[in-house]
Amino acid sequence: MHGDFSRDSYNLKNNFTRVLMQQGRLIVDADWNEQSAIVFNYLQTLAADIIGWHGGANVTSDETEAPSGGAFAVSKNKNSSLKVSGGRYYVDGILIEWPVNKDGYEIEELEPDSNLSDRIVIAKVWEEHISEASDLTLQDSAFNGLDSCTRVRICVRFIAVPIEEMDRESLNSLLATENTFREFLKSTTGKPDSPLDFRPLHSNDMLPQLIASSSHNSLDPADCIEETNQRYSGVENQLYRVEVHSGGTSFWDGLRTIDGHPQSKSDPQGIPAFDIDNPPVTLKWSRDNGSITYAASIEGNTATVTTPWHDESRAIQQGHWIELIKDDEAQGVMFQAGVVKKENGVTIIMLDVPADRSPAPPAGKVLIRRWDHQHRKHFPVTGTGGILVRKTVSNNENKSVAIPLEDNLFIQMFLPVEDGGNGEVSGAGFKAGDYWLIPARAASGDIIWPVSKEKEKQAPELVPARYTQHHYAPLAFIKDVNNATILDLRNNLSFHTD
Repeated sequence: MHGDFSRDSYNLKNNFTRVLMQQGRLIVDADWNEQSAIVFNYLQTLAADIIGWHGGANVTSDETEAPSGGAFAVSKNKNSSLKVSGGRYYVDGILIEWPVNKDGYEIEELEPDSNLSDRIVIAKVWEEHISEASDLTLQDSAFNGLDSCTRVRICVRFIAVPIEEMDRESLNSLLATENTFREFLKSTTGKPDSPLDFRPLHSNDMLPQLIASSSHNSLDPADCIEETNQRYSGVENQLYRVEVHSGGTSFWDGLRTIDGHPQSKSDPQGIPAFDIDNPPVTLKWSRDNGSITYAASIEGNTATVTTPWHDESRAIQQGHWIELIKDDEAQGVMFQAGVVKKENGVTIIMLDVPADRSPAPPAGKVLIRRWDHQHRKHFPVTGTGGILVRKTVSNNENKSVAIPLEDNLFIQMFLPVEDGGNGEVSGAGFKAGDYWLIPARAASGDIIWPVSKEKEKQAPELVPARYTQHHYAPLAFIKDVNNATILDLRNNLSFHTD
């Protein structure tokens, strides 16, 4: 979540049950948010233990019947297309409430051109962070444009996944548990560009990892290209966010750039920068957790900002990399800000768009997010706006060199490796949107980061990536999508008391 937080102190492993305020003490956002996270986890876990993987009240669940009522019933429209009803349903303990609509809700096809005739209709559920820049109804005019708290809401997409023909026994087998269903979906749709993410919900296995450090002593000197002092030198407290911009399963070998721009094809001398079929990981970073956002409208290569900034430190200036995000997208496209000017009190940003750039800036209303990374000699920024993550000098395939952010803060990234200790890089790799949070503190000249003690020396620990967790539940099986014979897959909740 890209909020303007001091840090995220919630850790499930601590087994804390409450946050207790003391008199005369500081009130900080991290305590408030930790209490909220404790309560939400308790309620979600309780609901999942009672309800199970998924379920809703008053739904038909007879395998011989088509859905006839209750929440999220799949049925046919008059034009024979599929629709889903509204209502209240639970997935992994998360309550989903969708307004009842007589026309129902559209089901999107995961692969519209698929030759397979059968489908499983699923609900994809996840959390979305909402700020005042993305929802102007959160603003209070009494504050004269200043914002306050942000919100989190539950999002749902209904997706028809094409599958091979199967009998009822095979269908029951893949629906036996959440894990078997996720593994089935992963094997069916687990493509790099798939909108579905099937990484484990309750495990850090096979996740990429990162080390953050403000001291050269904590890193292998062989992995350090640029020199650093021994402490964080920033004059303000920051919450750095390091986020994967474009995913992948390899790091850049640093062989070739032209005019500071990495080439994805062979240059005239025949030296490729990287394998175009397996492009390397790129990242972006923000010193404010990516919380500097503004509502804007795009026309051509011009962005008109519709929400003001009240602090020049949070302004967008020429040279900043900015991300343009449409309402229905988790990740936007990056462009460099060109000339920034005021016209009749309105901020206008001219986007620096190369002639051959694709995709072009999205037209209409967008959310603009400012990032703070810039091009450096050993760490160039690609044409799509991400920093190339460079592998170690020793060409260790699973770890990067120490990457400088600013103010003597360094990070080092690690690809997940296969189980068995052979060190082979996993196919999981990095995914766009994976991120890490690094609280940096001016008073101590250090960062808040877990450390382990090895040979009388404090060493920073490897921390797995955070990511937006996606939850899935089967709603219906469609036998022959053209004739649309529908079999209900929802679970009915029926509680009996003595």
